[in-house]
Amino acid sequence: MTPAEIERLRARVEETYKRALDPAELLPDLHRLEQCATPGSEPWLFALRASSEVLLERSPWRASLTARKILSAVPSDDRAWATLGLAQTLLGYYRFAALAYKRALDAAPRNPWYAHNLGHVLDVALNDPKAAVKYLEFAYGSARDSREVAVSYAHALARVGSIAEAEGILKEASVDGMTREMESLARWIKDGAPENLDKSSARPFPVRQTESKPIKRRRDTATKIKDSVQASLERGLVRLPFDDSQRDKARILAADALSLALPHTPKETDARAYAAAVASAIAFVNELPLSSTEIAASFRVSAASVRGYFAELRNQLALQRADARYKGGA
Repeated sequence: MTPAEIERLRARVEETYKRALDPAELLPDLHRLEQCATPGSEPWLFALRASSEVLLERSPWRASLTARKILSAVPSDDRAWATLGLAQTLLGYYRFAALAYKRALDAAPRNPWYAHNLGHVLDVALNDPKAAVKYLEFAYGSARDSREVAVSYAHALARVGSIAEAEGILKEASVDGMTREMESLARWIKDGAPENLDKSSARPFPVRQTESKPIKRRRDTATKIKDSVQASLERGLVRLPFDDSQRDKARILAADALSLALPHTPKETDARAYAAAVASAIAFVNELPLSSTEIAASFRVSAASVRGYFAELRNQLALQRADARYKGGA
């Protein structure tokens, strides 16, 4: 394959990758591009980066191997280190994940998301809040508008005894209201950050109740679905780098979509996936560089379920890029 043919393949695959409902379908083309391109070249790196991101949800171990292949050619590739960190986190190898995030941060020291991920792993997975605080402090200073970063920082501060500072940060992050998780965290901090943090309030779905009348049950089920989607959306939005305007548009899009979809879709058990699809739609409209896998991870659902609901949303609402109805900003 000539250099011109390789470049055309790369351009075609890249454009298709942006629009694909299931990027896994592109794995054969990505593999072909990797085989044909010169190791270390931009097309080769694109093929491996895209492959590793696609594989994260389906096979984090294969994603790790692909990221390592990139690093064998470009040891300072921060994206490959970050992908390796996420893959190892999914596999439960938290010390390796922390090492990978540290290397990503060494390669891109101004990236607050790498610092946040490293700090969060150190605090929550490795039980080392003292080591986590400095990374989360940097992330908070660079991404002050991210409620997820603020919550992680407040959690680590409380664990090292800085209760007043943690309360102040959480209060500032809650100026537009609190999610259920934030309310639980606020109570925990107020109690002095005891080690037995009760996480039960973070459960995503309400307890189901059986109604005696079929018509009443249908109406109540619809209400439960709406409430579950809206609650799941609020929890997920704080974990994504959306600005306030984009978060507001996500709420509007969810309301519009639910008024069309109910009572048939989504199912009550799919509230998080549907909420993640709403976030994916906002990323699509606003042309944000977020993959469905990254969004799915923020909502703790599978990327496949997000793509399925996103396809429905895109069709129902006739979504387009830069859609004026749901585009944030001025």
